[in-house]
Amino acid sequence: MGANSASEGVFPYSSEVVALPAASIVIPAYNRAEVVRYAIESVLQQDMSNWELIVVGDGCTDHSETVVASFDDPRISWENLPVNSGGQSAPINRGMAKAKSEYLFILGQDDFYFADRISHSIAVMETTGADMLWSPVVLLHAAGERTGPPDPRRDCLRLDGVTSDGSFQPEMFMSATSWTVRRSTWDRVGEWVHADEAHVSPSQDWIFRAWRKGVDLRFDPHPCVLAIHAGVRRLTYRRTLNAEHERAWEWIRDRPSVSRDIVEAVAIQQARDLGQSIDSLSLEPAEALEKIAVEQSAVLGHGGLIGSWTTPRWAPLITRYARLLSRLGIHPLGLQRRVAGRRKGHFVRQHRKFTHDVPQVEGSELPIGRAAGDDLLGFGWHSCEDGWRWTHASAAEIVFICPANDGNDTLEIDLVPLRSSEFVRLFVNGDLAFERTIEGREKIDVPIPTNRGGQVNIVIESSVPTTPKDLGINEDERFLGLCVYSMKLVRRSRQAA
Repeated sequence: MGANSASEGVFPYSSEVVALPAASIVIPAYNRAEVVRYAIESVLQQDMSNWELIVVGDGCTDHSETVVASFDDPRISWENLPVNSGGQSAPINRGMAKAKSEYLFILGQDDFYFADRISHSIAVMETTGADMLWSPVVLLHAAGERTGPPDPRRDCLRLDGVTSDGSFQPEMFMSATSWTVRRSTWDRVGEWVHADEAHVSPSQDWIFRAWRKGVDLRFDPHPCVLAIHAGVRRLTYRRTLNAEHERAWEWIRDRPSVSRDIVEAVAIQQARDLGQSIDSLSLEPAEALEKIAVEQSAVLGHGGLIGSWTTPRWAPLITRYARLLSRLGIHPLGLQRRVAGRRKGHFVRQHRKFTHDVPQVEGSELPIGRAAGDDLLGFGWHSCEDGWRWTHASAAEIVFICPANDGNDTLEIDLVPLRSSEFVRLFVNGDLAFERTIEGREKIDVPIPTNRGGQVNIVIESSVPTTPKDLGINEDERFLGLCVYSMKLVRRSRQAA
C-alpha cells in the first residue's frame, strides 16, 4: 500500500481506508461564549471543507458548550476539562492529542481566520516542505466604532509578527493563531509547558524550543488571520459588550481572502508612522498594499518587544546580544524578566489580573473623569480630560463591583451630548434601565439592581459619534459622542424609591 496523503489514512486492524481531515484546528476556550462563536464561524467559512475543529474548554462555567453544540456540525467537537488550569496550555495539549490530521492549527477564541487561511497555509507547507510556518497577524489594537468598514481615522490596525529579515527572532511575538505545524514537528517539540513554568508565555516558549531543536521554521508573508488580543484589554473576561468582535466579523464575513480594506488601512497607518506619503497607496493593487504593509511592519517592529519597553540600563545589552543568547539556549525576553526579579509565570499572572479583576467602588463616586477611572472602563471611551471623559463610539461600557445594596441605590450620571439633541439608552447587567432624548447637560438616575457586593455592567448607547469639526463647532477632529462629568452612587430613601 502506498504512503498516505494528508487527507487519507488507514486505521490499524482495518482493511477499510478512512478519510482523515486535512487540517485539525484547536480552539482553547474559557468563559467567552459569545466571542468563541465568531472564531468558529470563521472556520466554517473556509474555502476548503476537509477539516476538524476541536474546541477544548479550560473548565468553562458559562454556556460555551451550548454555543458550540448550536452549530450542529459533525466536524466540530467539544470537550470541557474538569478543572480550570489557568492558561491555554492544558486545553491546547488536550486538543492536539485528539487531532487526527497531518497539519495542525491553533485558533485563539478571540481571533478570526480569513477564508483562505487553511488552504493557503497547507499549500505553502506542501510546496516548501517546511516543518512549520508563521505568518503576519492583522492586529486590531483598537476599534473606534462597533459597526462600519475599516477606517484609518478611527481604527488602529497593525501587522504583528513580522521580523526585519523574515528569520525567527525570539524577541518578536509570533501569535500561535498564525502557526501551521506538522504533526511530526509537534511530537518532536513536545507539549506546551504550563504558564507557571516559563518566564515567557507558553506559546513563545514552545516556538523557541522548536527553533532550538532545528525545526525548519519559515515565515509566510501572506496575512490570513485577524487577532483581537485579550491581554491588552482591561476586564476582557468581565465585559458584556463585544463591539470589536462584532465589527471585525463584519469585515471578514463571506470574504474570499484578506479584505483589501483591512490591508489598505494597515498600510496607510503604518506609512503615516514612517513619515511616508500615503497619497499613492490607495491607487496600488491589493497585492502591492499587502507587500507595503508587511515591509513596514518589519521596520516598525525592529527591536521587537524588548525595544518597545521602558527598560533599565542593562536591557540594551540583552537586546544587542539577543541572537547570541538565543543560540546559547537563553530566551532574551526570559532573561530580561529574570534579571528584573520576575518569577516564572509572572507574565500570565499579570494578564489574568488585568483581564479578570473588577475593581470595587470605594465611597460613592466612580472616578470617571480621572485616570483611576481607566480601571473601570470597557469599550468605547476616550482618555480622561480635566475632570470629564468622552465616549468615542455608539456604545460604551463601564464595569465595577458595587457595594451591597437593597435595591434603593441609583447611579446618578451627569452628562451632555456633543449634538444638541441625542437619544440615549442605558443598560444595567443587560437590562434596559433608561431611554429618552437628552437635549443638553442633564443628570439622569439609573437604578442599580439589588446585590450583595456584585458586579455591575453599565452600557451607554447613543447614535454614531461625529467630530466637532464636522459640526462646525471647532477644529477638534476626534469622534465624540457623550461627555460624562460624573457618576455617583446615590442611596434613595425607601419612600422615594
